[in-house]
Amino acid sequence: MAENDAELKDQFATFKEEKARCERIRNRIRDRNLNYMRGMDNMNNFIDYCEAIVAIVDNDAGYHYVNNLASNLKEDLKVLKDYRDYARDANNSFVELYEKLEAEIARFDRQIAAVKDAYNEGKQFWERI
Repeated sequence: MAENDAELKDQFATFKEEKARCERIRNRIRDRNLNYMRGMDNMNNFIDYCEAIVAIVDNDAGYHYVNNLASNLKEDLKVLKDYRDYARDANNSFVELYEKLEAEIARFDRQIAAVKDAYNEGKQFWERI
């Protein structure tokens, strides 16, 4: 740790600025409800339903006149699955970022407390930060 009071004040200010920056980002993630994993049950159920329809159309010879439906539905299902995977991965990334920011904020709190204690040691109450 720095021994000089000016250096300690600079460290204190730097840590507070970094903590504030992390808190702003964390709060924006939380305000948009991206800090927890979202359920994909409805999307998964819809995909399963569509896959069941494709299986019926593919397996029954009586549905040969809707053969285009099955191929178009298969393409649309691929797009839906890609979207679902993208949304899940993006949500997971935001949750991980939120947790990292929480850890960084806690680390900055510890660093600020240590610098504050070092600076305030032996000072009168009006000289403390």
